Amino acid sequence: MIRIALFLLILATANYSQAYEWEYVGMDGVPTTTIMVDNQNSRVFVGTNEGFHFFDIQSGSWTERDDEGQTDRKVTLIRKRISSDQGIYIGRVNSSNNGYLELSDNLGIDFTVVYQSEGGPFLDLKEFGQDIFACSSADINSGELVLSTNGGTNWFPVYGHGHTSMTSLSMGPDFSGVCVAGDNGISMTLDNGINWGPVGENLPEGEMVRSMEVFHPGGCVITSWAVASTQDTVYQSTSEASGQFYFQPVISTGFLGTTTFFIPLGGIFYATGMAAVTNDGRLLVSSNAGTSWEDETGNLPGQPIAMEFCTVDNGLYVCTLNHGVFRRQHVVTAVEQDFPNQSQVMLKAWPNPFNPRVNLSFEMASAGPVELEIFDTRGRTVAIVHKGWMDAGTHQLSWDARGAASGVYLAQIATSQEKQTTRLVLVR
Repeated sequence: MIRIALFLLILATANYSQAYEWEYVGMDGVPTTTIMVDNQNSRVFVGTNEGFHFFDIQSGSWTERDDEGQTDRKVTLIRKRISSDQGIYIGRVNSSNNGYLELSDNLGIDFTVVYQSEGGPFLDLKEFGQDIFACSSADINSGELVLSTNGGTNWFPVYGHGHTSMTSLSMGPDFSGVCVAGDNGISMTLDNGINWGPVGENLPEGEMVRSMEVFHPGGCVITSWAVASTQDTVYQSTSEASGQFYFQPVISTGFLGTTTFFIPLGGIFYATGMAAVTNDGRLLVSSNAGTSWEDETGNLPGQPIAMEFCTVDNGLYVCTLNHGVFRRQHVVTAVEQDFPNQSQVMLKAWPNPFNPRVNLSFEMASAGPVELEIFDTRGRTVAIVHKGWMDAGTHQLSWDARGAASGVYLAQIATSQEKQTTRLVLVR
């Protein structure tokens, strides 16, 4: 309960700027399909029926990668490749409704088809270090869950999860395992898909989970929370000690997708709220982890179909069906005060992303035992940076990752009073 209270305290310090007007960004008249924000390189990618466009936030310029007039090029998914500034994964669907994955390391000038599916279009892809999962839906053909264990070069199907149609992927409660949502609720694996088990209780049986967001606030707030949507109901839950989500209905509508707002404080990104696009074309915002929602559609022209939050300009980017892309900046602002009793150590990491060494600093209010460890995204210990007594004051340590694979890692510091975790990205 203390962790949940701290998280709600963080949410309470966010103010939503409802007076801002929507700003037109571009692509008017182009039917859009999906959106992805690359915060690291200040880019916004928007899918179309013939390819995609991307927007450079700093210069305000667009680049087009549409294959005009060609069929079988509709984009259903765009994801950033962690190991490359210009690397992207693209999910496309052909006229037979078969999905396939492409990989480009030059922002779409050239592509390599890395997986051709007999199933439907790919809707989500998540990197967990060298392990990458991608999932597809099933309208005509059955969907697939596929896995690459070598950074996206080779892919193979994963079975036993109980789904024939999958919609979204996420890390599990408390940084454990990989979750997949679909027509059999939400399942989780702790061993790269060898064994599966349910992770969400109180969801209706037999209904497709069409959208799922599992989020770990970071900092001293380790408790994760989740929002799941069926066709006509949204459910919300915080994680329990058993590693389960116990969902409760919070709103009578269905979501096409969600995005989370962040505020950077002390080198850590804290959750401040969420936005969602509904099945009936509305844009909703929540400032309390999905417990309640407000309609923020306002004067947004056209029907919203997807949105993502950008930390570069604190903006919510929304692509509409055929009226282009719009932005609402300053969606959230942090109150200019410290969070009361937020943390006694405040773990910071820089540079981040890093290669091959990352600095880890923290301040001890009083002397005591300290453990600083590095974990991979499956919860396995990668390195023990320090284990022993430390005096009060500021300390700086480092982790040399020359022997580790590129990807996402978690640095966790534990004292006699608290634990704190921050996310690291190793880029080769």
